[in-house]
Amino acid sequence: MPPGNNSYEEFLRNVTPQALGLAACSANLNRSAYSRLQGKRKKDENDEVRKLSADYKLTKVGDVFFDVTGTFKLTIRDKTSNTSVLTIECTFQSHFHGTAPISEEWAR
Repeated sequence: MPPGNNSYEEFLRNVTPQALGLAACSANLNRSAYSRLQGKRKKDENDEVRKLSADYKLTKVGDVFFDVTGTFKLTIRDKTSNTSVLTIECTFQSHFHGTAPISEEWAR
């Protein structure tokens, strides 16, 4: 358990974002598949499958700060042909301050 008598909710109230930066971003659009999917949408056919995922990693913890990397990915597929239509993936780095001592367990 993290040090002190503070609750997790109190820890969160004292955390403040200090910086956010884009570390990497990529996108892939299959234009012909996208066009086909848009045509189906006009006919009220729901052949689109969307998947949104997020992954967070604690990269550094100090006495009054912690750093996190977050990767977010959006994928759109045509469910009838299982063709990838659009993929967007971006990774952000962030820096937070809080009350000392920062609990690595709670920062995760």
